[in-house]
Amino acid sequence: PTKQEMSGPEMEKNLYHDEEHMASVHLSEENGISIEGVVGDKLRIKPMDGMERSLDGQIPHRLYDINYADNKDNHPDDYAVPNTTDTDITPQSRLLWNTGLRIPVLIHPEVHVVADYDISRALKFDEKKIARYVAILGNSANLRYRSMVQPRVQLVIVGITVTNKPSDEPYMVKVEGYEATKNILYSDTIAAFNNYVMRQSYFDQSDIIFLITGKNMSRWDNQKLYTNTGGFAYCGGACTKWRVGMIEERVGSYYGVFVFAHEIAHSLGCVHDGERANPWPAGHIGSEDCPYDAGYMMTYKFAAPNMYKFSPCCQREVLNIYNRPAYHCLSEKNSVEARIYSSKLPGEVSSRTTYCKLVYKSYSYVEADKKYDMRKCIVKCFIDKKGGNMLIGAVDGVHCDKNKVCVLGNCTHKPSIKKAE
Repeated sequence: PTKQEMSGPEMEKNLYHDEEHMASVHLSEENGISIEGVVGDKLRIKPMDGMERSLDGQIPHRLYDINYADNKDNHPDDYAVPNTTDTDITPQSRLLWNTGLRIPVLIHPEVHVVADYDISRALKFDEKKIARYVAILGNSANLRYRSMVQPRVQLVIVGITVTNKPSDEPYMVKVEGYEATKNILYSDTIAAFNNYVMRQSYFDQSDIIFLITGKNMSRWDNQKLYTNTGGFAYCGGACTKWRVGMIEERVGSYYGVFVFAHEIAHSLGCVHDGERANPWPAGHIGSEDCPYDAGYMMTYKFAAPNMYKFSPCCQREVLNIYNRPAYHCLSEKNSVEARIYSSKLPGEVSSRTTYCKLVYKSYSYVEADKKYDMRKCIVKCFIDKKGGNMLIGAVDGVHCDKNKVCVLGNCTHKPSIKKAE
């Protein structure tokens, strides 16, 4: 695999974000204006490579929507407590802190991202493209973490590993007989990935190591294979021997934006809202007093207005974890100065048809209904030639009316996208 340490200034210079509308985009002016990223919770944008340019030479762009399932039973087992009685949970390389109660102004979990072979191949093994993609994910996650007040949290991408060939990922546990659909057993894969990480010294200075996979995360239950889990992390695993997580991503969709932020929060100690405390780590509080139906980030409810925010229970847990000796790494700055930061928006650069095809990839025929009235910011996706269809919310930035675009499900004037600070 190719390991990259990222230059912060280089990655930041073309990144823009709009916190109010949860937008994060990368803007490039090489060979024409090109925009890629997240335009809101469900809207994405990307350049249409290979398409004919407009009369004035501009690159055509495609806006497309993604859809999340609103059902907590559809997302089981996306975190676990490590199977351990070990009290020494901290790698020796991270034991360099004073003790004492601390009320932080800001903590900055340092994340190393491993792009698996399928993700790397989809992005043509281009290190800049992969870095840009990861930067958008990281920035979009940070827009959601801005809802945390005590402590304030800002994720920092400190490195990316590009996987150049399948033999570079020996930790992938494939489902026998399902090779064509790229199913992997995620619980076995994450355990093997964790063992792999512990043997690689270049991960030592990262608080969290996340695997982004283009394969289908799967699990067996009563002899049936389920593929409805999009991410996994060890609860409270940051800074410890279990500081790994993974998400499933469909390149071009930025479908993993929500899951990435959600699973990182598991690593920082948060359980789902409404759930009791875990037996590990010691002193875990839990989130029983925050109802699931309030629809905060640590649910799969996706209910406005809380769907972009972390609940008070999750914030309380992160502060609780932060003040434990094993987690001092969360405010310890890495000695490596090269970092990735992104303010890109995963949504302004893709067509509705592309969006439909990415979301409903299991269907052989998928097309967007281009005649469908977009003023309600709903995309109609045909899933067969007989007119069978699905309706999904439009990604932020899709054109919906004269001089208007969809933003968080509303047809409104396009928001300004500010330069990242």
